[in-house]
Amino acid sequence: MPKDLFEKALAIACCAPTGSNRQTVKWLVMNKKEDIVNIGGHVIDWMRYISKTQPQISLLFNMETLIIQWDKGEDRICRNAPQLVFAYASDEFGSAAADCHTALAYLELALPGFGLGSCWAGYVNYAANQWPNLAKELKLPEKHTCHGTAMVGFPKIKYYRAPKRNLPDITYHV
Repeated sequence: MPKDLFEKALAIACCAPTGSNRQTVKWLVMNKKEDIVNIGGHVIDWMRYISKTQPQISLLFNMETLIIQWDKGEDRICRNAPQLVFAYASDEFGSAAADCHTALAYLELALPGFGLGSCWAGYVNYAANQWPNLAKELKLPEKHTCHGTAMVGFPKIKYYRAPKRNLPDITYHV
């Protein structure tokens, strides 16, 4: 990953609006393959635990299939991404989650302008907030929460238009 391109996109993400303009979003970037594989392993450990203790949740989130694929050497967690980006903030700010989500959305929109792409890593984010071993690995400051994670890299597929979406569901107040 070219650091200069990524940092330009991240500078745009830092322009995202935040509650009271507090600019609380902090970023943790991992770009070593062994660290990303380690993160994926922690997520799988969390999934194994959930599969044993909360089988209904495991079924709902297709965890057994992901565990089987991981055991066969297929990374469906981080998808062999060259970089993981975590957006986190202090728990003292009520708008922290919205601020992080908005900043990640800005990042996602900025990356294609630099020839890069992203995909949110929902399983990684869930595990970061529920699995103590992964939380310890991330080394976030005390009383800070990870509110979003994205995989970043060079896209394998070039899209020429946005995916088809439903029309807006609008109600005007009268």
